[in-house]
Amino acid sequence: MFSCQICGETFSDTYILSSHVKVHKVWNQNSEKLMYCCPTCGKNISGYSHLVRHMRFHTGLKPFSCKMCGKGFCQKYYLNWHMRVHTGEKPFICKMCGKRFNQFYHLNRHMKIHTGEKSHICKTCGKGFNRKSHLNCHMMSHTGEKPFVCKTCENRFKHRSDLNRHMKIHTGFRPFVCKTCGKRFSRNTHLTRHMNVHTG
Repeated sequence: MFSCQICGETFSDTYILSSHVKVHKVWNQNSEKLMYCCPTCGKNISGYSHLVRHMRFHTGLKPFSCKMCGKGFCQKYYLNWHMRVHTGEKPFICKMCGKRFNQFYHLNRHMKIHTGEKSHICKTCGKGFNRKSHLNCHMMSHTGEKPFVCKTCENRFKHRSDLNRHMKIHTGFRPFVCKTCGKRFSRNTHLTRHMNVHTG
């Protein structure tokens, strides 16, 4: 049996299925042609196979799995991108400094360092940022929001890195060791300050 990926109706052969999927086409006035319409979000898509791929975003279906780590992907080219994490392949090279990247998107983002482009602007103070994530962090200085909460003592922090640093208080993790006396510290800045005891 062959099932329609749009409505789930089943058919005995692929020819009947091919005829059936045409009932899902709708007239698109912008492109002036028949297109497939996503039943979930209403987006018009040119081909049936493209619609099937698109619908995986709604269903969460991830038929392409990484053989190295098991992570699943809804489209094959996302899996191909992901494989570069394991292979270490970095085919995209910055012509300004030679730094290499495994994604073209990462190269584009990096180029803003050289061009000075800051396309993400704070509407409150006008300060510009080259990444949206940096703008989001900055916005917390205006809102006072502290979304990262310590589950042990319920202290709140603006940044995940601040929470991670704070957690060392509870875990006792002290990776910075004084080579002179063996005393351990949770932060490198504390070790540096401690070294003044030995150096005078």
